Amino acid sequence: MIRRPHDDVESWPSALSWLRTAWTTLPVAPARLHTRDIDGELGQRYSPQFVRILVGLSGWRTVPVQDICRHPTLPRTRHGDIEVSSFECPDCQGSGLHLVDRDLYDHPMYVALRKLSKVVRSRHGTPAPIDMVMALAWCGWNLDRASGAIGLPIVSPDHRQTVEAMFLLSVRNLHSRYSSGPPPAKSQSQQDAESAA
Repeated sequence: MIRRPHDDVESWPSALSWLRTAWTTLPVAPARLHTRDIDGELGQRYSPQFVRILVGLSGWRTVPVQDICRHPTLPRTRHGDIEVSSFECPDCQGSGLHLVDRDLYDHPMYVALRKLSKVVRSRHGTPAPIDMVMALAWCGWNLDRASGAIGLPIVSPDHRQTVEAMFLLSVRNLHSRYSSGPPPAKSQSQQDAESAA
């Protein structure tokens, strides 16, 4: 069974729209490399924006979000049913929702591009997906110019459809690696079992 693509990248126009919007999450290059302060014996101090670039952009932050409470602390029957009222749950006080800390990437597009750059070029000479995505960005989201930049100039309407499909596949590969938060180390059922034990 073939899985249907996400609505954001279902067609070429929607994929290009998603890519242009998601591209804005990339960090802006710093305007200054140094501040006017002196850093001990080393000379001028680096600006905070430049330090962020030097130490890496794949940082993440923890934010509280609402999640469904599975009432892991309440006693259960042998069949898994809750023995007492859910209003006695200390986590949600019966509302069914509780706050959970989630890790979110500061720059999700940077992380997705880094993951996409590890995808190797196919054997038959087709450019790697990262090359197609970067060419599209460098050429101002223009498919004709981007395809020419990677050595696949469009020569006919049929060829245009083929090249468009290749670029769409590359954007879908990027979309599958793009997420606002890292995958959890353990599944929710594993976390529930550990907290109940």
